[in-house]
Amino acid sequence: MSDTPKMTDGEIAFLIIERDTSEYKKERIDELLNKIGAAKGFSDAKKPSSTVTENSPGSTDLDALPWKSYKTKEAAGPEEPAWIFRNTKGVEALEAQIKNKGKVQIGKFEYSFSGPEKQFISRKPLKEG
Repeated sequence: MSDTPKMTDGEIAFLIIERDTSEYKKERIDELLNKIGAAKGFSDAKKPSSTVTENSPGSTDLDALPWKSYKTKEAAGPEEPAWIFRNTKGVEALEAQIKNKGKVQIGKFEYSFSGPEKQFISRKPLKEG
């Protein structure tokens, strides 16, 4: 029996919105505190590192999912653009985020729906620079 609570898409989307809002508030407060610290001459005032990491909440080990290469239709490499069926177990939180935002950036990829009936989730590497 699974320990995962049963939640509707709406409840999942609400939790994601709350998390994203909290992250945004944290970043703004950190920036403000850093500016105040720099103005007062505190030596440890510095900009915090990015809060989006591979282990961020909501980024269920996306690399472990069975992504398929567009070129070979076989298992995709870790840096490769790829797709997965939208109903794949483990993509529920990602699916809810995409429903809410249209496109989602997590780690080094941008995720969105694709296919004539939006039956796939696509990932494409973010452009550096």
